[in-house]
Amino acid sequence: MSVHNGERWLKESVDSVLLTNDINFEFIIINDGSTDNTSSILKSYNDDRMIIINQENIGLTKSLNIGLGIAKGKYIARIDADDICLPIRFEVQKKFMEENPDIALIGSDAIIIDEKGYKVGHAKYPISHTILANRLYNFKSVFPHSSIFFRKDIIMKEGSYNENFIRSQDYDLYLRLSTKYKIASIDKPLLKLRLNLSGPTYSDDNQLIFGLMGLISHYRRERGLEDYSNNNNNNWQSFKSRVYEWSSNNNIDKLHKFRRDLTIYRSLLKQKLFLKPIKFVIKNLIKNPNYFFKRNLINKIPLDFECFL
Repeated sequence: MSVHNGERWLKESVDSVLLTNDINFEFIIINDGSTDNTSSILKSYNDDRMIIINQENIGLTKSLNIGLGIAKGKYIARIDADDICLPIRFEVQKKFMEENPDIALIGSDAIIIDEKGYKVGHAKYPISHTILANRLYNFKSVFPHSSIFFRKDIIMKEGSYNENFIRSQDYDLYLRLSTKYKIASIDKPLLKLRLNLSGPTYSDDNQLIFGLMGLISHYRRERGLEDYSNNNNNNWQSFKSRVYEWSSNNNIDKLHKFRRDLTIYRSLLKQKLFLKPIKFVIKNLIKNPNYFFKRNLINKIPLDFECFL
């Protein structure tokens, strides 16, 4: 776990890990320059399984790589500081990996909860490598970052998280792994995934841009072209600017924002809060009615990426 100013849900998340059925693990928590009560919450624990690293703020990706470097285990599980492990999680995922030595990384289904902890949905994902890889290569969602469980030796061999990706670092990792190894998902919920409206998934446009950069980088590698994601900073920043411009010119950023907002307002409907969702629907039916019927953010992958290939 890496946490930056996560006091709101941190204790609930940490407790859920410590109370899992499997007691044989180390729990590495990187306190990434928090300025709220995160430090005090972490200091309140007295559990030998916890390894707490306090550092200046360097961001999620670099922090996760620091945690990987410290970890002694054969397997690594991820959890964000606003999500909740279900008690059976480690037990189920470890058993699956022991029985399937050809799998490098797995995820799972998730129960979606709102900011108050109420269930608002159930996220289900394909279980086979073939379907998951196809979704990755077509910019469709797979299991959440907080659900993943993987073999440390393989991730370290493949360069860990790519630190050029300050967002969508999980998506880039899945893309790189899926071309060399098998990935899978367990068809039962093993965590509660927080619909955190202030978190990067719903509040940071970089999530989209770095996701696109990861996918374009995948197709460049596939064609034997220069991989900007492993290049010097100037090329990477220039690539990022081009992707921003392309996304804006093709209205992908606007469609992505619409999809993101639609998820938020569906959550409000589950809570029987009707006024804002109704206003959202009316506004978009007037301005962007086609957005309600678009199935994919990008229709023709990788043809739409030709300008980058």
